[in-house]
Amino acid sequence: MTTRRAFRSQWVPHDEPKPEPTDSRMTRARKLPRFGPGIVITVPLSLLPEYLELYQLKPNGVKPGRILLVKRVPKDQAHG
Repeated sequence: MTTRRAFRSQWVPHDEPKPEPTDSRMTRARKLPRFGPGIVITVPLSLLPEYLELYQLKPNGVKPGRILLVKRVPKDQAHG
């Protein structure tokens, strides 16, 4: 006697949850190097808002040579 497997059509929706969509710009910002004191990092302008948000940074000034100075803002003061 042979056992039969249940037929599962490809057109029947499965109960498996779909993966959550990821924000591609935030993913690309995470791949950029981390900041640090005295470290110059090149960040594309298109990813600058996500990079600043990711590490809780705020612009603090501009240095000659097109260098944006940033300052880390504590989480409790980030929205205030």
